Amino acid sequence: MTDSPTNKSPNDFTSIACNPANSVVVEACAGSGKTWLLTARLFRLLLSGARPDQILALPSHAKPRKKCRNACLVCCVNVPC
Repeated sequence: MTDSPTNKSPNDFTSIACNPANSVVVEACAGSGKTWLLTARLFRLLLSGARPDQILALPSHAKPRKKCRNACLVCCVNVPC
């Protein structure tokens, strides 16, 4: 078995994509969970110490941008300091 993304389970791909140490590009069809994945990745980056001004995230449309932003804000408010 190779390390090709096509040979990995969805859980393997999610753990790889959410790991802040990895650079990833995610392309998938509508409804596949791209916004969830981006939100999880952003939150993990923030938890690992990344400053918000060091993060570049490019959701392609306004609806996922707003959804991702709101989810990150909710997560940040609910994390104890």
